[in-house]
Amino acid sequence: MRLRLLAPLVLFLSLTSSSALIAQASLDARLQGEWRGSGTVTGRASQVSMTWERAVGSAFVRLRFRNQMTEGGGRPAEVFEAHGYYRVAGTGAGTGTWLDSRGYILPVQLTMTPDTWVSVWGSSSTEQGRTTYRLTAADTMEVIDEVRVASTGEYREFGRATMARNVR
Repeated sequence: MRLRLLAPLVLFLSLTSSSALIAQASLDARLQGEWRGSGTVTGRASQVSMTWERAVGSAFVRLRFRNQMTEGGGRPAEVFEAHGYYRVAGTGAGTGTWLDSRGYILPVQLTMTPDTWVSVWGSSSTEQGRTTYRLTAADTMEVIDEVRVASTGEYREFGRATMARNVR
């Protein structure tokens, strides 16, 4: 009798954990490729490009990121570039390192759902924030950048872009 009761539970647990792994793997695959878009960063219009790909023998996901911001709000035009290297675990989570054109090297903690990749970056000795990459359709993505306000622990949005996959 116990076996009859446990069998559906075991089946349910194995299916739900398998579907979480499949969703994560499919997000990783769906992000891969070249993306271009526009948005606003620190109150300035920006042109953003990203390339997601497998790197270093496919052991890591690499994000190459470029943001070209116009002059505005008393700030000069500038180009921000970065590379992120991420190791994705089989649990919808992972870790990474972010290297950018300011000379920063930031640790990253990842969480993933079927359509969203969230990078929480920084440490107590650096700036902290999070970037959310959300697929809104097969070939479109929304990117939201937020900085963590040290005094309150709350996040404040400083950038948002809408991206489209470069189809060759």
